[in-house]
Amino acid sequence: MAFVDELREALQPAKFRLLSSRLFQALVADEKAPLDLWKLYLWESYHYVKHNGINQALAVLRTDVTEKRLMIRYLKHALEEIDHDEMCLRDLEKLGVPRERVIASRPLPETLAFSSLLYDFVQRENPIGRLGYSFWAEGFNEESGFIVDRLRHHFGLPDDHMQFVVAHAVLDRKHGAECAETIERFATTPADREAILYFGVATCHQFYYVLEAIYDRYLRERAG
Repeated sequence: MAFVDELREALQPAKFRLLSSRLFQALVADEKAPLDLWKLYLWESYHYVKHNGINQALAVLRTDVTEKRLMIRYLKHALEEIDHDEMCLRDLEKLGVPRERVIASRPLPETLAFSSLLYDFVQRENPIGRLGYSFWAEGFNEESGFIVDRLRHHFGLPDDHMQFVVAHAVLDRKHGAECAETIERFATTPADREAILYFGVATCHQFYYVLEAIYDRYLRERAG
C-alpha cells in the first residue's frame, strides 16, 4: 500500500466525524440553511486561513538546507495561500459585513486553538508533519463541487459572492494532487511518515470542534 493510501485510510474516521458536524450538515441539507450561519463560517475562516501561508512558510526554517526542492514546495504553497483571508473579507463585504469589524474581532477559542496547533507543530515537532493537514484540507476533491452546488441552492448567490469556496473548489484539486506527490517524494523516513499521520489526524479532529463552535455561536446569536 502506498503511504498516501495509508494516510487516506487513517484519516477516514476523523474526516467522517468532521462531515457529520452540525454546520456541515446544515450547509449540505435540502432544507435551506440560514445566511447568518454562512457569514459566521466565513468570519471564522478568515481567522484561521490568514495564518496558513505563514505557518506553511515557517516549515522552511526547520528543514535541512540540503532539501531545497522540499523548501521550494513549502514556499510555493505558502504564496498561493497567503491572500485567502482576503477572499473571506470580500465575500463578507458583499453580504453586508464590514471588513473592519471582522479584522478587529477575536476568533473563537476553538479557532485560536486550531491555528496555535499549526504553529506549534511546525516550530516544535517535525515540520513535514504539516503536510498531513494539507492532505485532508486540500483533498476534499470529491465533496468540493457538491458543496458549492449546495451553497448555490441555499443562498442563490452569484459565484463572485462565494469566492472563498468557488476558488477553493478549483485550487484544492491542484493543491491536493501536489500535496500527495510531495508526501510520496519527500516523506521517506518512518519519523516523517509518523509525523504526517499524527498531524493529519490531529488537525482533522481539531477542526471538527471549530465547525461545532461556529454552529454554537450561530445558535447563541439567534437566541439573543
